[in-house]
Parts: sequence; C-alpha cells; structure tokens
Amino acid sequence: MVVVDAGSSLLGEYVALKSEGRVMVEAMNLAQYDAMAVGRMDVLLGFDVLQERAAEASFAILSANIVDTETQELLFEPYVIVERDGVSIGILGISDQEVLSMPATRSAAAFLDPIETAQRYVSELREQVDVVIVLSRLALADNEALAAEVPGINVIVGGKTRRLVQEPRRVDDALITEMSYNGERCGKLTVFVGADGAPYDYVQQVVALTQDWPDDPETAELLDEYRRRYPVLE
Repeated sequence: MVVVDAGSSLLGEYVALKSEGRVMVEAMNLAQYDAMAVGRMDVLLGFDVLQERAAEASFAILSANIVDTETQELLFEPYVIVERDGVSIGILGISDQEVLSMPATRSAAAFLDPIETAQRYVSELREQVDVVIVLSRLALADNEALAAEVPGINVIVGGKTRRLVQEPRRVDDALITEMSYNGERCGKLTVFVGADGAPYDYVQQVVALTQDWPDDPETAELLDEYRRRYPVLE
C-alpha cells in the first residue's frame, strides 16, 4: 500500500499557517505518507519555506513541472520510487499553474506543460517500475486528457476540483480518482495490474471521516501541542 496526497494541503488553517506548514508535515509523517504533489496552498509562503518542509518530511514532496525562472532547474523532485511486496511503484507529481499565482511565487518560477512533462517522466519511470501513479493538481477534465495523451499511467489521483469521484473514471489504461478535500474523506483504491502493466480490475473504498472515527492519539497530541504554541487571539 502507498499513502499519497494530491497536494495543496500544508497551509490555509490558522495553526498550519502560523507554523509554516510544520504541523501538517509532522502529522503526515505520523500517518506514514509516501508522497504528495505541490499545490497552490503549499507555496503560500514561498518556495523556500516549502523546501524547508520538504527537508523535514519523511515523504516526498513532488513537482515535475515547476522550474526556477533563472536556472530552469526543478525546484522539487519530479518523482519517487517505492517498493511494496516486491512491486516497484513510481509516483510522479504534476502541479497546476495556480502554484504561480501567489505573490511569493509569481516571478520565482516557470510552469512547464503538464502533458509534455508527464510524457517525459512517465516514459523514464516505465523503464524502472511496475506501476505508475500520478499525483495531479489539474482539473478532472485535464486529468482525462493527461491519461489519453500519456501512455503508461496506471492511476491518477487528483484533487483540484474538490469533488468526490465515487467510481474511478477509466481513460485508456489509466484510472482517475478524487476524494473531495479538507480531510472530509479518505479513499482506498486497490488496483489489479496485469503482466502488460494495464489495470484489469479495481476496488475503491470511500471512508467519510465523521466523528464516528476516533482521533489518532499521537496526532491529537501533536495538534494540541501546536494549538498551545499558536493560540487563536480573541
């Protein structure tokens, strides 16, 4: 199993913003995430702050299509490869252009075409892994175009449209899913992949994170600690 996030997750709420995303990174470390993509709300305080959080994260913070304006070098790792039960899995991060809409980021970076970027890196990954997952900040329709134009993708996990995709959409050999936003739900997608690398079956489970689910004690303790550090001023 891999644990992933489509991004735009680190900043926004008061404690997250005041801690410059540290509380979210520490919570995701506890949850043993494998990777997340870079989204607009992750760079609210600029790329330097996010790079600091990436150094503290035990998971990969990915973007294959955001580059430094001057050097044209990637600001984050494009992908990570993990292995589970003998299966090698490549996880690629694709950002959307809203990453450059923040005052702190507008002149600091350039945006590369998502489809061209994905074509390059998926081809590179296919030589190394059994399964390719794309964490995408693109809209659902754009993710469908991505799947159609880039062979070799098994799963696209999106999040920009903030909607729940009850059943994954299939485009060619790729499954596309979203799990809403703001921690409302978790999704578990089990994919069965054939010898040709294409999914032949899947099971998706959607879990609504209602008050029926008890808080994880370590995570609750972490959040309480940060709330003490950054009390809301009346």
